[in-house]
Amino acid sequence: MNSNEIRELELIEKIKLQDSEALKQLCNIYQPLIRSISNNYFLRIYDYQDWQQEAMIVCYSCAQSFSRERGSFAGYFRRRLTNHIISLIRKHWSLKSKINNSAASWEYINECGAGEIECGVSELIVPLGDLYTEIVEKLSNLELAALMIVLGQADEERVIMNLNIDKKVMQRAKSRMMNKFRDVLFE
Repeated sequence: MNSNEIRELELIEKIKLQDSEALKQLCNIYQPLIRSISNNYFLRIYDYQDWQQEAMIVCYSCAQSFSRERGSFAGYFRRRLTNHIISLIRKHWSLKSKINNSAASWEYINECGAGEIECGVSELIVPLGDLYTEIVEKLSNLELAALMIVLGQADEERVIMNLNIDKKVMQRAKSRMMNKFRDVLFE
């Protein structure tokens, strides 16, 4: 075992004890490997610092689970980093595919009219936090219906007809709902 391997194993042991400086040192040792792997892949939204952060996360994970029986740390880290980057690319393409599949061409809209396009219920991309939950809990059923209309998840005319209410009642419900959002957001 040469001095570089001994130094590497010492750093790995320190990382297992939550030493962040050791993690930085180990990542610096593997900068050529990190650059080599990241240069082989492209994600539009990732810059140099993003790749460095991903590599540091994978390096930490590898150090936590590494044992000498697995072979060299370099080979283990290379395989895990490559697999991680491929997973990121798959996730990116999956999201892009979902967006492309739900898109409607301009020609189709002109032929069928905007009212003919079927809009499915979309998932919110922004995580629902405590703040959103707090706001929704304060809304009445009518105000929840108004929220669904504002978010484009329900047709206003259908809701008015199903609830057997006047359009002005719905307008006031929307206004109350917006005021409750403002009150919670700007508390």
